[in-house]
Amino acid sequence: MIGRIYLVALLIACAPDEKFNVETGELVDGLRTSESTTISDSGGRISLNVPFTETDSSVLFTLTSNALLALEQVYDPDGTVILDEADWYSGDQFLTDAVYDDSNDVVFNWPIRDSDEQLSVGDWEFIFATIDEDGRYQEGYEATVHTQIKEDDDLSSGTLSLTLGLTPDTEADLDVLEAVEASVACWKDMWGELGLELNVEWISVDMDSSLPYPIASTEIEAIASEGTERDILLLVGETVANEAGLYGIAGSIPGSLLATERSGIVISWLENSGSDGVFNAEEVQLMCETMAHETGHYLGLYHPVGSDYLVWDALEDTPACDDEWTCEDEMSDNLMFPYPVCSSAGCENQTVLSSDQQSVIQRYTGTL
Repeated sequence: MIGRIYLVALLIACAPDEKFNVETGELVDGLRTSESTTISDSGGRISLNVPFTETDSSVLFTLTSNALLALEQVYDPDGTVILDEADWYSGDQFLTDAVYDDSNDVVFNWPIRDSDEQLSVGDWEFIFATIDEDGRYQEGYEATVHTQIKEDDDLSSGTLSLTLGLTPDTEADLDVLEAVEASVACWKDMWGELGLELNVEWISVDMDSSLPYPIASTEIEAIASEGTERDILLLVGETVANEAGLYGIAGSIPGSLLATERSGIVISWLENSGSDGVFNAEEVQLMCETMAHETGHYLGLYHPVGSDYLVWDALEDTPACDDEWTCEDEMSDNLMFPYPVCSSAGCENQTVLSSDQQSVIQRYTGTL
């Protein structure tokens, strides 16, 4: 994850003026998708009223605006607050990027964990805020609201649709292309053992070999817009922004199924191939894990522990270790560990996901 400086909203919280009723759309290929436009109220808030049925298992929101956007609260049909951004904005655990006001789009999936309150029949309320560059809540901002609701009666297995784009230089280098193909095959096997099928469509993309960050990228948005409303985009190029040491990065946690300036995952094959730029079996394994790791972020997973050992994910079955030696001893084989663990004997395979981590992936609305 890239370090960020978060703006602090200056307006005291107040109740939204009124709720905006979201039309949930018709079921197509397991998803009910709708799009609408609304305007933030006098308090700088957008309150979405969403009716759920007994067959609904998760919902994914993608909101875009000229304002900075953030999730504030979630209410169940009984009017109980089941998520409050105040509990997550500045704590030592991470649950969702949606609570941070650092972008003109916000992506939020619910439920996130098995331990979260699951969708129940009735009207739920989701409150988002529109915030200006000075950190003040502002009224009158127009926002486009995309809502995708999943009907899934088996959250122990599913299929994730992925569009994998290769830059021209990557596609033309047959050795690199072979390594990418082998990495994807490894990834399919890894996640297949967890009950998750990976459906990959390969495309060529007319982009520079140094890929842009998946942050405020109109290039990534344009490519993502060519996909469907149920796939995610992963791009492979020589480097990411010519930055040394960056294996890959995901646009947000979670990411959207729709096209935004953050709707992508980017992977550097050069960083994954070692100092000589030529893949061996261990480096193919590393790129396999990098692809799966960054996609794990996109589906809602955080590192189980930060590289400073002072912050953690919000999952119950990943240890809250607080030093390098303990963390590596307990979790060095975890797919979402923050860095590869290597020695003179080689790097340890990082392929394990805990039960709670698997649950987050299966509850992502794009896992069908």
